[in-house]
Amino acid sequence: SIGTPARSAILEPYGVPPQVFASQLDRLQRLGFHFVSQEEALRSLEGGGGLPRRAVLVTFDDCYDDLLYAALPILEQRGIPAVAFAVSGRLADSNTWDEAIGAPRLALLSAAELRELARRGVEIGSHSRSHYRLPTLSDSELDEEIAGSLADLEASGLARPRLLAYPYGSYDERVTTATARAGVPAAFTTAPGHVGPRSPRHQLPRIEILRDDVGLRFLLKVAVGSRWLQQRRRVTALLGLSGLRRRS
Repeated sequence: SIGTPARSAILEPYGVPPQVFASQLDRLQRLGFHFVSQEEALRSLEGGGGLPRRAVLVTFDDCYDDLLYAALPILEQRGIPAVAFAVSGRLADSNTWDEAIGAPRLALLSAAELRELARRGVEIGSHSRSHYRLPTLSDSELDEEIAGSLADLEASGLARPRLLAYPYGSYDERVTTATARAGVPAAFTTAPGHVGPRSPRHQLPRIEILRDDVGLRFLLKVAVGSRWLQQRRRVTALLGLSGLRRRS
């Protein structure tokens, strides 16, 4: 979400204020990062040409309505392309998967609003049909969630999605097989890291940017694929177990 963070322990970390989002993009541009489109990323994955050094593909999950009203103007002002992953069975609805665990309601974009996004330079990808944890589903349910979402979005007047993001980043071999069977060229997890020539096409890593990722923390996350944060948490836990404490 690019907006005022929801007052919720569940959602607040995932709400990045517009001014913070804008400053993150500006900082990357100043440091020589190059924002690329879905087309450029796919062409590179398919061996059709290299990307510029420090290439960045901006992605959004869920398609909250502030993507159109808050994030898009910031992207347009800077000429930055992006990909947004929509839950095809929840268009013009809300984040029912979060509401079920006590989170506040956030509105999702309608089909017409997604078409407006696409018209203005944001590619629409699939985030499944219902936002279930895909590994928990049967093979037939997987086909409904993945192939069904592609058909839904195409029927809504959008281009057939060529990228998919797994809900919760959750996947297994059955999920990646179903994704490939549906004809999706590439799919994203939430595993931290950079995409490279050897990255499995249907298990691409991403760098998750949260509300508190500002300053040096943000730059390090982008530069090293956020694995440093995992290492830092692991070391801090070990220090705590040994009775040691960091000095401030």
